[in-house]
Amino acid sequence: MKNKSALVIPLHPKHFNYGHEIIKEKARHADESYDLHFVFTTHSEKDAFIEHETTPVQYLIIEDFCSLEILHKTNSFVSIKKYYALKMLHMQYDYISCIDSEIMFLSGGIPMHNVFQKIAGAKILHYGQNSSVNNIIKDSLTLLIDPIYHEELHYLSDGYRRYTWWSNIPCYVSEHIPHFLQWISFDAELLHRYTWFVFDDLVYNYYCILFHGYTCIPYSNSSLEFANSNIVEHVHISFCTHNSMIAWVNHKAYLQNKRYYEENGFKFVFHLDRRLCDMN
Repeated sequence: MKNKSALVIPLHPKHFNYGHEIIKEKARHADESYDLHFVFTTHSEKDAFIEHETTPVQYLIIEDFCSLEILHKTNSFVSIKKYYALKMLHMQYDYISCIDSEIMFLSGGIPMHNVFQKIAGAKILHYGQNSSVNNIIKDSLTLLIDPIYHEELHYLSDGYRRYTWWSNIPCYVSEHIPHFLQWISFDAELLHRYTWFVFDDLVYNYYCILFHGYTCIPYSNSSLEFANSNIVEHVHISFCTHNSMIAWVNHKAYLQNKRYYEENGFKFVFHLDRRLCDMN
């Protein structure tokens, strides 16, 4: 039976080791409910990765879509790679999750497709508030989007203060994707509008609030990106009361209470590349 969900991971040579480990972990956990796709920058990078991989690899290559010069100018490789994957894959799947490569798999009780179904079905987002990320929220909600929406997005984000990034694993509903990509005018000739501060899932979160009735609930004065375990656990309980779940946890919080995350259905630990001292 054809899989209905996909996990998409942008990859570059410095993180090839993560890519090889992800392939091994997917096989080890024997979850056949989703497909895995990597997005490489160039054909030569793809070849270098596959040369050291015995498992067949599904992939996309961003240089087939756009000039590498514009990616270097905008420093927005990751978000553009993820959006390109949405453009190319949405007809094949019901749900697509685009995440970074610095992850570790957890056993998580239910199949990945069911996790995406549960997250998308609940239509619940959580946010933290932290003035240090206002520029990220503002760029994400203005640079790609028609100015007719700016006033409403300013209001919904409480003046670019409600930060939904990292509150849960990104889960794109494929039915939304054609309109979403139209809404942000995703086009190879318009990539000059991107900056490093355009965070792909943050843009989609607010799209879902605006067009698909998603609700956004506060959880703390910061982001779950570097939160301690007690905060992540509190938010997880909140998600559960809304018939949803959190599917991932930052590395620091995981190390503070491994048992909790291994027994409560979490699928991934993220930020394996961050030193713990940088998370404090």
